[in-house]
Order: sequence, then C-alpha cells, then structure tokens
Amino acid sequence: MTITDATFYEDLRRVATMVRAICALPAVPTQDWCDRAGEIVGGIRPGAVTCVYIASIDPDGRVLRMECRGGTIRSEPLSQRTGASLPWWPELTPAGSCEARTARIAQADSEGATSGRTAPRLELQDSRAALVGVIPLQPRDPLRMLVVELWVSEEPWSISDSDEACLAAVLPELARQALLAFGERTVDEAGFLTAREQHVLELLSSGHTIKEIATQLSRSPHTIHDHVKSLHRKLNASCRGELVARALGHIESGNGRAP
Repeated sequence: MTITDATFYEDLRRVATMVRAICALPAVPTQDWCDRAGEIVGGIRPGAVTCVYIASIDPDGRVLRMECRGGTIRSEPLSQRTGASLPWWPELTPAGSCEARTARIAQADSEGATSGRTAPRLELQDSRAALVGVIPLQPRDPLRMLVVELWVSEEPWSISDSDEACLAAVLPELARQALLAFGERTVDEAGFLTAREQHVLELLSSGHTIKEIATQLSRSPHTIHDHVKSLHRKLNASCRGELVARALGHIESGNGRAP
C-alpha cells in the first residue's frame, strides 16, 4: 500500500466515523445540537476549536440572523453577531447554490507569508489557520446556512487538502440532519427543547410510560404530563405515536422537517 493509498483510507475512515455520529444527532431542535455537531466535526482536526451554527447570511456574507450556535468554542466571535460580516466569505470555493463550499484561511507569519488562500485576521488570536465550510439547508431558502468553522492553534499549523475534502464530504449529511431537526422554517428560542424535555422524549421513545418516567426522574406524573404537552406543542405532534416518530426522524412535522 502506498502512502497515497494509506491517506485515502484514513480519510475514508474519518468521514465514515463522522457520518455515523452525525446520523445519531437529535432529529429535534435541542439546545445542545450545535455543541454535539461541533464535537463530531472536530474529528477532522483533533485538537481544533470548532464552531457550528445555523444562520441567515446574505450573498455578501453579512449575518442577518443567528438561529443556533455551538461547538467547542467558548466565546462569541464578533463576526458571528447579527449585522456583522464574515471575513472569510469571499474566499469560499465557487459552487452551485445548493452545494457545500469550503475555504482554508492561514494567519500571516512575521514576514507576511501565508499557507492558505487568504489571510484575514483570525479572531482567535492563538490560532494560526482555520477551515470553514458552508452549505444551504434547503433550496427554498438559500440564505439559511449551516456553517462549520475549525480553528487550528497547534501543530501542524496548516490545513491539508484531505482536511478540506473531509469537511466537504460530511457537510451535506450534517445539513440533512440539521434540516431534520430544525425544519424548513427558522426556529426561535422558545422552540428549542430543554434538557428535561429532551430526556423525557428519549424515555418516551424507549417505551416508558408517564408513571415510569415520573418515578425515574423523581417528579410527579403531573409534571411529566406538562413536559409532554410542551413537546407536543414544540414538535407540532397530535398524538404520542407521532411525537415518538418525530423524535426518531421518521416523519415530517408542521415545520417541514424532512424524513
């Protein structure tokens, strides 16, 4: 086996591992969805700081609305705030309106040299390079995007061709799962499932009764019923079976979640 063959199979393994994990992401809008997605795409560059977000972005790269954001990053970059412009936007690879686009960004060294396509100021000051990827969630709203950012702050500093190829390979599946969870219309803050509601839904999906869930969570059946009512409202489910089916990603909801 040649070095090229070995690299190819390692990239294939990385992509397969990430796709399996992406398919296990919640099929409903949870508060930690982007955090979990960020942990998964971190497999592209172990040790990199990740940020995953869903936002409406105009053709010039200006953030019109931030819908959901998370990852391993702990601060909010200024460029991701509503009304700000993404500095790396002009460097995205050209593609059709429904295809994934990526860009490699390298911080200039002391002599001004870079190893990426461009050298905009990296907002994480200890980062030397970044890899970004963008893909629309669905054709009917081309401004609503899923964005992935990976910030590299340890050697090797540069982003490789295989790193970029891996991101481009997993972006469509990540977007499919995001559309399944968030639907075709923007989800406001009140539409996200709380951690408790998510736990109740998981137990319902596992076949537990209201009484069993109440006992397991040390809550009254009345409290669990209130959580279930909220779940019906947020997921637009008309019955318990429909609620579980939507949690498992088997049917569409009133928000246009794809099967």
